[in-house]
Amino acid sequence: KAPTHLRTLDALLAVFPDACIVQNHRDPLLSLASVISLRTTMLKPTVASLDMPRLVRWITEDNAEWLHRGLETRRRINREDRFFDVHFHEFQNDPIDVVTRLYAHFGFPLDEDALTRMKNFMANNPRGKHGLHEYSFDDYGLDRAQERERYAAYQEHFGVASEI
Repeated sequence: KAPTHLRTLDALLAVFPDACIVQNHRDPLLSLASVISLRTTMLKPTVASLDMPRLVRWITEDNAEWLHRGLETRRRINREDRFFDVHFHEFQNDPIDVVTRLYAHFGFPLDEDALTRMKNFMANNPRGKHGLHEYSFDDYGLDRAQERERYAAYQEHFGVASEI
């Protein structure tokens, strides 16, 4: 789920060559805003003051590097059978369909009992049950065109639409 995992994708696959990896794809500008919001929320209680421009720049550069490193690794190792790509909106719109396709992709059995438990979990834990994570790309002083260019190769390769 987090782009940080992509920075060591090659090491993971070297140690676990049969690993089954699900990669979630989302408009990188929305994802970036979410990551910045989450990291600043986690840091605020632990530091006296945040240098927001510096922190935003660091997170932005790391996020882009991780996505590009993951893409480069996938191109180099050419093991697409080990990956299942899902777009964020697909999972939000119909998680059961995505999970069903994921299981089929990797050849895992998926019985009715498991599907029923998943559906029950979703019914008992609707989105927003504990509040929503609210954030905006525009809150961080980033240049939209510059960030679009930074992520163009990733978006093109995985067919990720720009949503903002």
